[in-house]
Order: sequence, then C-alpha cells, then structure tokens
Amino acid sequence: MGRPLNMTPILETHGASLEKLSIHEFEHDCRYATGNSTWVRSVLSVSEVEQIVLSAPNLKELTLDVYRSSNKWPNSMLKVLSKFPHLARLTMNFNLEDPSMSKYAERCLVDERARDKYSIIHGLMEPQLNYTTAGEIFHTIRQYQADTKLRNVTISAGDFRRRVGGGLRFIPHYEWNKPVRYDCWMEENMIKCTGQHDIHFDDKVFL
Repeated sequence: MGRPLNMTPILETHGASLEKLSIHEFEHDCRYATGNSTWVRSVLSVSEVEQIVLSAPNLKELTLDVYRSSNKWPNSMLKVLSKFPHLARLTMNFNLEDPSMSKYAERCLVDERARDKYSIIHGLMEPQLNYTTAGEIFHTIRQYQADTKLRNVTISAGDFRRRVGGGLRFIPHYEWNKPVRYDCWMEENMIKCTGQHDIHFDDKVFL
C-alpha cells in the first residue's frame, strides 16, 4: 500500500502475452493507513507507462490510477496511453481531492465549537470531472492515436463503489466529497458518455 510498483518482473515474464492489466489502489487507503492526511497514492510515471506500451503490445484492456495536479489534466499521460496499438477499453482513476486545499463541509452534524476539528475536508481537485470533461479526455486520447481502436473509456474521480475493496466503514459527521464515474463510448463516430455520482456508497458509507 502506497509503495511504487515495480513492473519490470511482470513485464519481462508476461508482457508479450498480456491482454488485460489492472493497477489500482483506492485514493483514501494510504492516508488512513499512515495517518498522514496529505499522503497521495503511488502511481506509474509517464516513462513507466511507456515501458508497458513497449513490453505489452497486445494489451486490450487497461486500468490504472492517474495523478493530476491542480488546474490541468495530465495530457502527457493521455498521449502515452494513446500509443497502445490494440487497446480497446481503458479505465482511469483520477484523484478526487486536493490534499493541499481544505474547506468546511456543506453539512456538519457537530456542535459549532467542534466545527474546526470535525467539519474540515479536502477541497476538490480542479478541473472537476463531469460529462463535458470526460468526453474531452476521451477525444484527446483518440486524437493522439494513430489507429483509433479505443472504443470505451471509464473515468472515475475518488473511491467509487468503495465496497469493492472493503475498507473502513463509519458514519461521518459531515457531508463528504462524493466520487463520480463516467463511462464513454463511440457510437457512429460520436462520443457518448453517461455518469454516476456515488451518493450513498451502496446505502452504507465506505471511505
């Protein structure tokens, strides 16, 4: 958890035959495990993804976490992701929150005197993921592609459907930042997207 992944042994052994690859860690795991609220999950660098492009040319489905800094999308990473020659389905997990920013939660069920202790949460990373930006990201990757085989892209921000990985369950005293996910696909040469806001975390709160 939170440690950089060494892909070299995996690629040397299985690279040529790999058709599916998933590398994902929930955004909140490291900060709770380490007690460091500013900790961010480890992600593959652009050069490491370039190595996967070279070592796993037959990859058709890829899931990975992509870090983005405030106020911009990671275009250098999007350009590298466009280089997979046979990639048909891509899932990217962006960070929802900016640990360097904080704000008061919109709803906080604690006494006013304890607000500073229990009602301050991280700010949202900008630009925010929505229908428009999800479609623009898909369009950007396809523009970079030499041969547009990529037909489906799923983009999430935050720990969408936290139950998948278990985790800590509790009832918070505040209104938390809600994860989002957008599924985009090609339909008659047009990009279509549908989105979900993870409002209830499957009727229970998983962070």
